Amino acid sequence: MNAHYGIDSASTPQALDEEFKRRARKPSAAAASAMLARGRTVAYRNSDTPNGYVIRKHPDGRTEIVKIDLEMPGASTAR
Repeated sequence: MNAHYGIDSASTPQALDEEFKRRARKPSAAAASAMLARGRTVAYRNSDTPNGYVIRKHPDGRTEIVKIDLEMPGASTAR
């Protein structure tokens, strides 16, 4: 086990990937909450968010799922 990171060095690559993703979400959730508290809108994806979409959350609590159009840079469509 790597004492610095608390990860078993004998873990499979898949297990390490899942652990990395789990840890990466924690600071992101805290950063998103801080942005919302400052009145900023945030966009994020959950594991069940459809491909090509993000979730946009507004400071007033509204959420929308937004399709990201990669064919046309800068274009997105809220639904």
